[in-house]
Amino acid sequence: MQGTLRAALDSQTFHDPVTRRPAHATVLALALDIAHAMVYLHGESILHGDLKTSNVLLKQVLAEGVYAALQPDGGTAPGSRLQAKVADFGLSSMIDPSATHVSQVYAVSAPAATHVIVM
Repeated sequence: MQGTLRAALDSQTFHDPVTRRPAHATVLALALDIAHAMVYLHGESILHGDLKTSNVLLKQVLAEGVYAALQPDGGTAPGSRLQAKVADFGLSSMIDPSATHVSQVYAVSAPAATHVIVM
């Protein structure tokens, strides 16, 4: 499976068709991928600015390291897993590495937060 996290969630890709329960190992592995990406970006003083499910791409990869211990689920082939990749850096910006927070990074027309805390 490839595509966006939004499409996978909409199609309930991560749910067992019989029990309708989510495939926890897959969901946690994808959350870990996204968290690693955010840690990397913030470590490089980059604020993504538009992290949402439609900006996370999914790719089938070989399960290695800690991921190899997880049971394949969520429609993945044995020995492989879905990997999340953060995309769309159109609203990203550089931040001062010494800053503890950034205010009003960009103007928004819809009701949304304009105050972002970076840890």
